[in-house]
Amino acid sequence: MRLDLQILRGDIFGGIAAAVVSLPLALAFGVASGLGPVAGLYGAIIFSETTSLDDSAALVVDDLATAAQTETRGCVVTGLSGPAAEALEVFGIREHLPQEHFVPDLETAKKLAWELVNR
Repeated sequence: MRLDLQILRGDIFGGIAAAVVSLPLALAFGVASGLGPVAGLYGAIIFSETTSLDDSAALVVDDLATAAQTETRGCVVTGLSGPAAEALEVFGIREHLPQEHFVPDLETAKKLAWELVNR
């Protein structure tokens, strides 16, 4: 297994983004459970460790990206911003999808989907 600097950079960025999102959420879950914020942090650590053993999220994204790239299927993406958009860029997925299928709102997405279905 060769260490690729681009992949390492993406992994580090993904880890930081996940930490920024999960830290306040973990604290809130701990407080909401009545056990305190520290319990929420422990829960988040245990959950992320067990989730990393079963890397199913990466498999789902890979399967969806592969399906979207085939010529017999169409995809429409709307509301993509922030870390999700960055992840598609980092993993090189977005460059394989038609750029005109990335639309700004739901109404445009509906129209494009209708056009794709009725080709």
